[in-house]
Amino acid sequence: MPEIYVIVVDSARAHVLHSTGKTQPLIEYEMLDHPEGRMHTRDLTADLPGRDSNRTGLGKHRLDSASDPKHQEVIEFAKRVAAYLEQLINRKQVDQLMLVAAPAFLGILRGSLSANVASVVTFELDKNLTHHKPDEIRYHLPYFKPQERLVT
Repeated sequence: MPEIYVIVVDSARAHVLHSTGKTQPLIEYEMLDHPEGRMHTRDLTADLPGRDSNRTGLGKHRLDSASDPKHQEVIEFAKRVAAYLEQLINRKQVDQLMLVAAPAFLGILRGSLSANVASVVTFELDKNLTHHKPDEIRYHLPYFKPQERLVT
């Protein structure tokens, strides 16, 4: 029985879904939350050093680094997701790993994956589906056979 994991992720949350076959449902296995990914830059920088007047008369300059705090949070979450996937693969039999990520996040996540994790990735989709239900997500994945849509 194949062990299939689907990671649906954006900069603020990652849903880890699991299935045991083409006709089996996708079930939420775990969820990783990163509330800093939803914060505004101004909230992330509220406690950073301020500005200082230059005594030579050249104006004010920043006392902190020039990196974008929002982008740094995205990179940190990508590293956290990559570390989680490494642990998942090390403790479970993972036959297939499918990545579904917001377009801007997918490239950052790819760069954070180890060779071990990347070797198990069988499919990537650059779409943000984090607000979709597992039965809706499966329609975007070519591996799974279509099931009857539930009428709600």
